[in-house]
Amino acid sequence: VVVTCSVKYLQKHYSSLFDPYLLTNKKIEAINTVQMSTVDKIFLFYDDLSFFPADTVAVKPIFLNERPASTDEQSMRENWFYKIYTFDKFHDNLLLVWLTGDEANYVETLPQEEIIDTLTNLLKKLLKKDNIPKPNRM
Repeated sequence: VVVTCSVKYLQKHYSSLFDPYLLTNKKIEAINTVQMSTVDKIFLFYDDLSFFPADTVAVKPIFLNERPASTDEQSMRENWFYKIYTFDKFHDNLLLVWLTGDEANYVETLPQEEIIDTLTNLLKKLLKKDNIPKPNRM
């Protein structure tokens, strides 16, 4: 049997989830040390994704440059996109963007147009294309 649940639920209920009881002290310690932060999904809708490589299902940015920790408002505004995990081609006209951490909480406070502009500019850099349109909606 494969069991999936949120980390927080598992941490709260691990002692009553399994019958017979399957957990060793090492497994309990592992469960209790896992930390999970905010995970956001941003849906970008387009007329079509012809700009996205046809043979690609996801683009996962790897940022090689050192960046400052996003601790203050200005730093967070300039650097939140570094916590993007992936751009997934979810459908013929939909990209799903995954964002984690404090930056995900911060993005929820931004105007949609600012998020769209930042994500569009990032896609242009990642795909090395200047003709990427803004999404129709987010």
